[in-house]
Amino acid sequence: MSIGIALWQLFHSYEYIVIYTLIVLIVLILWDYVPYRKEVSKLKDKLSDTSDMLSRTESGLSAMLSLVPYITIYPLDDTVHHYFLREEHYIIQGSDATYIWRMHGRNVSSQNSESITLKSVGNGGNISREEINLTVYDEMTNSFYDKKQIQFIQDEPNSKTYRIYFSSPLAPQDEFKMKISCRWNDVFSESKMHDYVFSPGGYICKCGLEKLILRLTIDMPIKDVYIDALEEGQLMRQSSKPRILENDSRHTIVEWTKENPKGIYILHYTKIVVHGKRN
Repeated sequence: MSIGIALWQLFHSYEYIVIYTLIVLIVLILWDYVPYRKEVSKLKDKLSDTSDMLSRTESGLSAMLSLVPYITIYPLDDTVHHYFLREEHYIIQGSDATYIWRMHGRNVSSQNSESITLKSVGNGGNISREEINLTVYDEMTNSFYDKKQIQFIQDEPNSKTYRIYFSSPLAPQDEFKMKISCRWNDVFSESKMHDYVFSPGGYICKCGLEKLILRLTIDMPIKDVYIDALEEGQLMRQSSKPRILENDSRHTIVEWTKENPKGIYILHYTKIVVHGKRN
């Protein structure tokens, strides 16, 4: 107030008084706005944390639902073959994915073995057996299996179960090595910040699995990569983290290895987005 009176005595001008009054009002507004802005910022942070928590919870629940075919659709496991290696590679491009499995095993039963069974799941992506285009490559004879050797024993829109017949029955102690691949489109939502892939290998291979390799290739940078294990009915975070093999603005490759696995392993990850767009 005293500054306003001094200005009037010096200049006797209403313009200076109006300007002074406006400056005072602006200062008062800013004085009140600063703590308000801080409260709004805190509220935004809380909402962001809540949204992130809900997104992670949704991803976790989705992972649990994806396991349903493995624990409800027969055959539930493999009690005929011992596996030296089971390598599972998931390649994600946009919303589409390619699944690649490499398996090296041996018939440990007392009878000839004619086939192995494989299951795949694609939540949210309804696909026909023709579109999935399953192929099997024999790494011992360097030849592809005939389509007649692949039988669909369960064919639902978002889950498939295949029986793959060997070219000739495996006698006890005979080995097999094969690479299996299929395509599953529109299965990974590009809008989901938190997502996952998983391996049921340790749960399925009841006669033993010596080494499991779980690999993810995705066409964007990711962070917060970790493994949850479902073993003996308990979900436990694994202390060992996936190794980052490649990581740049265009793609990321991570890999996790487990010796003598006994359960189902879920690889979680968070996408890195810049300015609301995929980096």
